[in-house]
Amino acid sequence: MAAGRNKFFQKYDINAYPIGSGVSQQLLLQYFSGAGEVTDVFTRWQRRRMLWYRKFAGTPSNFTLSEVQQSESKVTDVTISFRIPWEGQEAEEAIEVISARGDADLKALELRSGQSCQGKDGRRSVLPHLVECSSSLERVMLAYLVDAYHLKERTDTKGCISSKEVLRLHPRLAPYKVAIVTGAGQELRDLTDYLAVEFANARLRMWYIQGTATVGSHESQYTRFDEMGIPYSISVNENTVKTGVCLLRNRDTTLKQQVHITELVKYVAKLVQAY
Repeated sequence: MAAGRNKFFQKYDINAYPIGSGVSQQLLLQYFSGAGEVTDVFTRWQRRRMLWYRKFAGTPSNFTLSEVQQSESKVTDVTISFRIPWEGQEAEEAIEVISARGDADLKALELRSGQSCQGKDGRRSVLPHLVECSSSLERVMLAYLVDAYHLKERTDTKGCISSKEVLRLHPRLAPYKVAIVTGAGQELRDLTDYLAVEFANARLRMWYIQGTATVGSHESQYTRFDEMGIPYSISVNENTVKTGVCLLRNRDTTLKQQVHITELVKYVAKLVQAY
């Protein structure tokens, strides 16, 4: 039997949610299958959704899958949760529910609409069964922000220990893939404007305010971009204008490497796609 999928955004009561304010968004995916296939489809979607969440997580084991539960209405559910540290302890926050809803919803729709919802399974006309994945955009975002947040301790030359905040967002999830660190001077501004256009054409968002110079030292800028969760930072200076070589820094390893500006966009794109 041919199966159909439908993805859409749906508003719901914010009072049912403990975080945020205003309009909250529910992400809903519906998959229709034959009655004989619904168990396999239900299991397959559990595996797919868990793999998706863990793929983008720094600590994949924080995403867990509950035991199968069945309600009085004969709807079978499993819940994907995220472990959140809370005042020295851990709490589990539900972020998605996967349900095998049977054919009750389509039967009710037939009664309301007076139209048949049956589909073809070979030569037979049958009522499809529904498998539904329902998640909250806000809770998923919260889970990944908590997962990405790290405090790194560092010791300066005087032996003083300080902490540094780093948001280790997965490169695919980071809103900005790269940031630019530069100085004053028209030539440097022209060069960074050129790079901004090249990255925009490659559909890679770069954090850069056109026509302005970087404020503060390069290291202070790196720290700021680490806090923003930007995976890569580019450093350009007067030497870059002469040789075309810039420094590309990795947020997670803090390692820097020399890359020519003609290869920079393609190289960063490969780094992002490799994850």
